[in-house]
Amino acid sequence: MELRFALDGDVTQEDLRQLARFLSQEPELRGMVDLIDAPAEEGQMGSIIDLLQVTVASGGAVAVLASSITAWLQSRGSDIKVSVSGSEGRSIKIDGRRLRSAKLADVDALVRSWTEELAATAEPRIEQ
Repeated sequence: MELRFALDGDVTQEDLRQLARFLSQEPELRGMVDLIDAPAEEGQMGSIIDLLQVTVASGGAVAVLASSITAWLQSRGSDIKVSVSGSEGRSIKIDGRRLRSAKLADVDALVRSWTEELAATAEPRIEQ
């Protein structure tokens, strides 16, 4: 299952690279994190990193992913939102500002909620 991440707010390509390195340090995510280039526009020299893609194979990896994104957002000084989309078109937004303003006890609840939302985003829809 693939999840694609985009960053919104006061961010640069280096922020995506830093997030990729941060996630790749987790044993459960090692080798599953890729940077995706946007197609180069005419007259543009080289490509621009557009997205971060993480391939997850289990619920445990999704939980690690949610916790890691939370830790990364908490370490950031700027207001960043992470948009996550799955291959089925489902998406969620994780707001770093909301996280930083939460009380410590509420952070666990946010991580659990994001884990559930990420898992649902990664799972294929079953049409009835």
